[in-house]
Amino acid sequence: MDDCNTEKLNCPIFYTLSVISGKWKWAILFFISKEEVIRYGKIKEYLPPIAHKTLSQQLKELEADGIIHREQYNVMPPKVEYTLTEKGKSLVPMLDFMFQWGEKWSD
Repeated sequence: MDDCNTEKLNCPIFYTLSVISGKWKWAILFFISKEEVIRYGKIKEYLPPIAHKTLSQQLKELEADGIIHREQYNVMPPKVEYTLTEKGKSLVPMLDFMFQWGEKWSD
């Protein structure tokens, strides 16, 4: 924790936040981790208030950061599946902790 240079934002916490910041990213990661392989429509079912544009953008960002893998199958209708990468799987202990914390402290 002493390896942070806040003047230059050269701190591991800033990197972590840059990758997983966003209102929905933690929830998206949670559902992908629970399902292991999940399609776009199922994520949308789990998060009904999320806008299509927002979900698409958050998934693209997670893929670009190497947290999730997107597999597209060239069939009709188009089929796309999402899974966690090894980098994404390393976030599962934090997801589990967040779930437990929420269970304990939510009303």
